This record gives sequence, structure tokens and C-alpha cells, in this order.
Amino acid sequence: VDLSDGGVIPDPSGRPQAVQYFVDVDARIIAMCLVAFGEFLEAVVMPGNRFSDESAAVLAEALKACPNLLSVDLSKNWLEPPGKKLLYKVVDVRPGIEEMDLCNQKNDTVKGLPLDFSYVRKSEAVRLQRKVGIDLHLAATLLRANEVIHTLDLTYSGVRFQEAGAVAAVCATRRTLRRLFLGGNPLGDPGVGTLARGLVRDIGSPALEELHVFEARIGDLGCEYLALMLQQGCPRLSELHLYGNNIGDHGIGH
Repeated sequence: VDLSDGGVIPDPSGRPQAVQYFVDVDARIIAMCLVAFGEFLEAVVMPGNRFSDESAAVLAEALKACPNLLSVDLSKNWLEPPGKKLLYKVVDVRPGIEEMDLCNQKNDTVKGLPLDFSYVRKSEAVRLQRKVGIDLHLAATLLRANEVIHTLDLTYSGVRFQEAGAVAAVCATRRTLRRLFLGGNPLGDPGVGTLARGLVRDIGSPALEELHVFEARIGDLGCEYLALMLQQGCPRLSELHLYGNNIGDHGIGH
């Protein structure tokens, strides 16, 4: 089903005259169609309309009735974080979904709302980006819906040292995690310490091969935390990216 950018009404010459975007009132009709033909659908593509959270609630229930669904694209609509949360929860019911794209909503660019990330299961990678902040607790819920995650990318996402614990909690449930990208975030030594302790908690991070913490405001104390992490619970770590930090000889010695 492809309903991108609404419907186009041509004039007699065949040229587009007006675009009729789908709005909330249309969502119920579309939802009924999704339920009626759900068993035949593999992709639902509806970016560039004007669906709000009211539509999200209706569409989320309808998408759960599509057992063979692989891909959902509702980007460039008018969804807010509560509506996105309802739609991401569809993945819990339909774990066969490989792609769920809710990025670039109207208010994401206008107000810099917290949540702006796409979930891509096919490549076993999750890319999270934000302008002001990302709901890491919702991210954790999303990750739990995926049995295998190899890559978690939070590069230049504004993750502060206060949120390092939330990132570590996400990673703690992902024992298959191989690559963790946290470069360009103001973690500082306290944040790196929290992250390092989280990565070695319980059985550690046995699969972690790459850790990117470049330009993260790390100093000598942060290097000490990372050195302890390497000793205690990351046996396969072969790449540690630290460029662009304020590390002196003492930190390098660790």
C-alpha cells in the first residue's frame, strides 16, 4: 500500500492541480482497509501526509492485524512522541517487521522534539538521532523487541553524562552488541565512567568489538575508567576510538 504525499487531483490537461493530503478523518477508512486486506500486505507506505497522534492510535491497531508486514513508512507526518510510541509498540506484536520509519515529523524540525529515530531490523542496526533529546527509555523498549542488535549508533546525538546510565542499561540487555557509537556527545569523565561500569556489569559485553567515544570531552580520568573496563569485561574489544578528547600522558599511560 503506497499512499505517499496524499492524493493528486489532475486538471484536464493532466497536470497536477492540487494535492489532497490524508488527514486524521481519513485514517479510520485507511485502517479498515488495512484490516480487510492485512494478510496480503508486506509494506505500508504513507509518508508526507498530515497524520497526527489521533491517526497513530487508529493505524497502530490496524497494523497489528497485518501478519506478514515487513515495512512501515509514516515519516514526514504530524506525529508527536506519544503517537510514535504507539506505532513502535506494533513491533512487539509483529516482530517480523524489518523497518519502521517515523522520522522527520513536522514538529521535529519546528520544535526539535525529543524523539526522531528509525528502527531497522534487517541490518541488525539501530540508528538514533536527536536535536534536543531522545527518549532512551522508549529506545530500550524498542531494542527489547529485537532479538539481535549488532550496532547501536548515537553519534552526535546530544547524549549528556547524566544519560550515560540509560545508554548503559540499553547495552546491558544486548549481549550481541558489537559496535557502539557514542562519538560527538558531551559525556565527560563522569559519563564515560558510568558507561564503562554498565558495560562490564554482570557478564560484561562479550561481543563488543568497537567503541567510538571520540570528541566526548574525555580526560585522563575517563581513560582510567576505560582501562578498567577493558580489564574486566570486554574481551573482544579491538577498536577504541578516542580522538578529539583532552587526554594527557597520564591518560595514555592507562
